[in-house]
Amino acid sequence: MRFHLSAAVETLFLRSGILLPTAAVTLLAVVTSIATTWLCLFAFLPGGAPILAWLPSAVAVPALLVPVFCGLLLSMAHELARAKAALAEAAATDALTGVANRASFMERAETLLAVHGEDRAMTLLAIDVDHFKRVNDSFGHVVGDRVLRTIARRCASGLGRADLFARLGGEEFVALLVDTTPDDARFIAEAMRREVAALTFGADGPQDVTISIGIAGTQGSIGPTVEALMIAADRHLYAAKGAGRNRVAGALAA
Repeated sequence: MRFHLSAAVETLFLRSGILLPTAAVTLLAVVTSIATTWLCLFAFLPGGAPILAWLPSAVAVPALLVPVFCGLLLSMAHELARAKAALAEAAATDALTGVANRASFMERAETLLAVHGEDRAMTLLAIDVDHFKRVNDSFGHVVGDRVLRTIARRCASGLGRADLFARLGGEEFVALLVDTTPDDARFIAEAMRREVAALTFGADGPQDVTISIGIAGTQGSIGPTVEALMIAADRHLYAAKGAGRNRVAGALAA
């Protein structure tokens, strides 16, 4: 399992704010200034110099200058870190629906399955909007986009915090349910299907949008890999489509 140290450091840096690091650097600069001044005076002046003659300036110069420059640099660094975090989030998000995209899902799902696939139940749902081309052809792509956003939000809202949900592309979505057996996942999938079937999209939109779902889990002969689960779930999804759509297919992996 890869540990993204740089991401952890950046998160800690962003949470620390500007005031605390600036104060710490200023204190270090003051102590260094006092020590350096004292050493230099005793090295070049026999017997040194009265402490009140040099201590105020040794303290005042770094205490005044360091916060200004340190605060400016830290502020710029925070802005860069925030921009980088925003870019990373955008790169992992599907622009249309706001859920995770395919690349993000695959990376996170592979990590979950590699670490926990053999000792925790994992179930994948392959979700496809039925006859979506008809929606675009009959109502236009603007309405079609609204349909996809609504379905994505509704499906994702029924999942747990540890579960993954993403748009693979087009009208295809996928979910990975953690600590959920395929039989238990069927109840979740059926709830998704019923909620989508009950959706309406106004007078200018379709009234009968449905989804079909294929289920596959890590139990049985299917190994704990994303590719194996997706192949098995797709097989059940095709069975659901062939059986008339608007239904869930698959339970325990065989």
